[in-house]
Amino acid sequence: MLEVGTSQGYSVLWISLGLEETGGKITTIDIALEKVKLAKANIARAGLSHRVTFLQGDAHQLLPTLEGPFDFVFLDADKEGQPDYFKKLHPKKLAAGGIIAVHNAIRMRESMKDYLDMIATHPDFDSVVLPLTMDAGFSGSYRKRKGLSDRSRRGAAKEVGFQATRASS
Repeated sequence: MLEVGTSQGYSVLWISLGLEETGGKITTIDIALEKVKLAKANIARAGLSHRVTFLQGDAHQLLPTLEGPFDFVFLDADKEGQPDYFKKLHPKKLAAGGIIAVHNAIRMRESMKDYLDMIATHPDFDSVVLPLTMDAGFSGSYRKRKGLSDRSRRGAAKEVGFQATRASS
């Protein structure tokens, strides 16, 4: 897992709690040294340091140096830079079947317009913008697995007994 834009470590804290259940790890990047120090302290107080690798620096420069592939990427850094982050992640550093989640897709839509337009029409991704966290919103993009058409994905869901239900009012 990868996070770009650590800030004080709030998101990586919640993700790390989930990783306690799976044994996974996350790498998080922030350009601001003071934010990295604060996030490290917050994660240490929560007893989750063993789940997180902190990198301090410009993610535009650091992403090409990371091995990957990542199955989940959370982007919460400079919104205008997201097309560049995407180009550095896809196709080699984001696993097929992986997810890219981007924070503030509604509140900062204008700043993210290039990214949101690109990902919405990208042939390798299925994407949606969700109005979560009040007015902030998230963009969620699933990287399609090669060789599976939309029809075969639906068939696979039926084969394993997946049923969609409507929430009752």
